[in-house]
Amino acid sequence: MSKYTAELRFICENLCGYTDSQGLSKVEEIIAKSAPLIFDFDFPIFDEDYKIPLEKKILRHYYLREIGFETLGVWKLKLNDKLNEIMPYYNQLYKSALLKFNPLIDVDVKTTSNTAGTGNTDFSQSDTKNTTETETKKDVYASAEHSAFELTKSGTASGESTSEDKNDGTLTNSSSSSNSGSTSDSSTSSKTYNDNDDYSDTPQGSVGNLNNLTYLTNARHKHGNSEDTTTSKGTSTGELTSSSTDTTKSTAKNTATNKETTSGTESTTEDKTINSTDNVDSSRKGTASGDVTSNTNITNTQNYVENILGKRGAQTYSAMLNEFRRTFLNIDAMILDELSDLFMTIY
Repeated sequence: MSKYTAELRFICENLCGYTDSQGLSKVEEIIAKSAPLIFDFDFPIFDEDYKIPLEKKILRHYYLREIGFETLGVWKLKLNDKLNEIMPYYNQLYKSALLKFNPLIDVDVKTTSNTAGTGNTDFSQSDTKNTTETETKKDVYASAEHSAFELTKSGTASGESTSEDKNDGTLTNSSSSSNSGSTSDSSTSSKTYNDNDDYSDTPQGSVGNLNNLTYLTNARHKHGNSEDTTTSKGTSTGELTSSSTDTTKSTAKNTATNKETTSGTESTTEDKTINSTDNVDSSRKGTASGDVTSNTNITNTQNYVENILGKRGAQTYSAMLNEFRRTFLNIDAMILDELSDLFMTIY
């Protein structure tokens, strides 16, 4: 029962139409009906849906306490003023309490990078090349050859023929021939040769170096003698006999003897020298030119995302958990303590 002013429960029952004090079973019903009637003013709240639960909690907490002012109107004015003063701060506490995170993770870093770039490159090049090439070449060839040839030939040939014809109505013809002879041939050939082949492409020396053999690429000298002797001998013998009979009478006799002797010597000497020189001079000139032009446009876009999540520090999980627990706040109780000045502090 009230001693100095009026208990809050009598004010709530009165607003709900009760003239007598109600029991415990009616407390929640009375608080629910009277809360909108008492808090009929605006004050900041982080969530409008939480306004009614907070108002009912205030009425329930001070339900049996006497208001600290003479009239209900003055008390409601002070209540309105108090809530508008303290609720902006406590709304921030409410919002921070709604943050969700893992207390056992001490690093959560996300790096995002977006890079875009463009570039333009122009390239131009001109090349001119002159080429001169000269070549000098001389070939020298020298050859000397000596040949001697001698032929000796001797021979004797003889032949005899006898023929007798007799005709007395009957002609008997008898003929015999014999031939014998011998032939001897002899030939001798001698040859002396000197063959020189000197060649130089003259990349370092002059043409005059070829004659005195100062600088040669290739040199080949051949010297030699050769002799060839041929002897040929031959002997031939032959005999021919024939007979015939004719009705004509006649007699004839013919004898012939032939003999030939041949001898002689034939010599031939030949000297041959060949000198040959070839000079070749050639030159080539050329000019080459080229132009190169290029244009390059480069567009580069790079998106980079890096997320580092986990535990990196030396603090143990137990210490991290205890530190997290110390952040727990009973914000509703803190608001109720702030409103205690609105009620009588003596009982």
